[in-house]
Amino acid sequence: MKITVHLTRFDLIALQWQLLFRLRANLYFMLAMWIFFFIMTLAKAESFSMGSIGIAAFVALLGAAAGMLVALAINAIYVLMSPLENKGILGRHDISLSPTEFREITDVNDSSYRWTGIPRVVALPRCLVVQVTYCAAYPVPRRAFDSEQEFKAFCDYAEGAWRQARLVPETDGGAGNTKPESRS
Repeated sequence: MKITVHLTRFDLIALQWQLLFRLRANLYFMLAMWIFFFIMTLAKAESFSMGSIGIAAFVALLGAAAGMLVALAINAIYVLMSPLENKGILGRHDISLSPTEFREITDVNDSSYRWTGIPRVVALPRCLVVQVTYCAAYPVPRRAFDSEQEFKAFCDYAEGAWRQARLVPETDGGAGNTKPESRS
């Protein structure tokens, strides 16, 4: 299956909001902020009663939420202001799916990822997200398709190929191979 997607800055900003609670890194970041705010608030408390612990937990929750919103806002400003046009991030992306790999081609790169190496494929209401590493993901917006049926078929194919490659080990270096690749 093949599709051509034209990614915009707003697609990247929408992606970060859609993945807010789906990425472990975000959850760990919020947990770390919550612990920091909890300890800071509790350190200023006059006593360690249940009330002060509860208040510290609530203040920490507000602090973690505010911290995450600030981090997302800074990232959104970076995406809006940085020159991403000639780095293969914005613009045309030709994406193809096969039973063994996810492939993305732009004017500056040609990347292929075996389904077995992809941590996650998530179909969201407005886009398909193929998380190729724990820090990088490709959004495939719904608007790139002519119909809802085409979008659903593409999502189903991607999710099916990803699941199949992870469930069925093959020999001779195919999808599902758990042996590390040789780079020599």
